[in-house]
Amino acid sequence: MAPFNRLRLVHWLLAAFFLLAYLTGDDGGLAHVWLGYGLIAVIAVRLVLAVLRTRGFPPLMPTLAMLRQPGSALVGKCLTVLLLLGILASSATGLMLVDNARILQDGTTLLVPAAQAEDMDDDDDGA
Repeated sequence: MAPFNRLRLVHWLLAAFFLLAYLTGDDGGLAHVWLGYGLIAVIAVRLVLAVLRTRGFPPLMPTLAMLRQPGSALVGKCLTVLLLLGILASSATGLMLVDNARILQDGTTLLVPAAQAEDMDDDDDGA
């Protein structure tokens, strides 16, 4: 995949996770929380790619040349950083509001119902 397409993929994943999490709202329950986890994962991948300076992914922070000659590139960089910080702050408050252990357990029992049946069998042995 071409580097430009990878950046585009990260961008659209970020936009899709954010939009879907917003649309599900608090009434979405488990879907809303898992979309939030996906959003955090996409941002974490983007930050790792920025630190590793992967080809095709521009640096997130403005360069000194941009600071010396302000223009639309500087404004775009600043807006990108502020947007990511806002999404991270929103995600952090969401993580603090839910019982993450219960959500992860509910998600795994949804994906692997046999795990729930095995847990019930273990409970019956002890009774």
